[in-house]
Amino acid sequence: MAKSKRSRAVVDNDQKLAKWQQIVVLGIAAKEGWKELTPGQYLHLKDLVKQLVGFGQKQYESNLSIAPFGDFWELKAKGGTLGRKNMRVYFRYDDKHNDVVVLHTYKKEDDGQAPPHIQIRLKNRWKCYQKGDFKGSTITYERSEPN
Repeated sequence: MAKSKRSRAVVDNDQKLAKWQQIVVLGIAAKEGWKELTPGQYLHLKDLVKQLVGFGQKQYESNLSIAPFGDFWELKAKGGTLGRKNMRVYFRYDDKHNDVVVLHTYKKEDDGQAPPHIQIRLKNRWKCYQKGDFKGSTITYERSEPN
């Protein structure tokens, strides 16, 4: 996979970040991916999402294809295990809690930019997540950074 134009995500104050980081996947986003992929492809995409651990810290570098998408981020995955499927995983880095929150998984079918409804969906899901509406319907991957 090609290196993204911006594979470094930087947070202004790394000192404030806790050493514990979580990747929180909304259950609905996981289900969206599951519906589009075979079990093997789903596991591959899940492994890519797990590689987001460390996102938001100055020393984070990755071979993942990640690009800004408004107030959010877009992980692009295509080819290899996914075959001709062109998948997008949209997430937001919550610097207050040091979490990466996966909000939506989307199978991109056409060339060009993502449809406008994606941005609206992301904003709505982010607001609901912040209010706690997704409690009990998330998948969490955790990692503690060494000193």
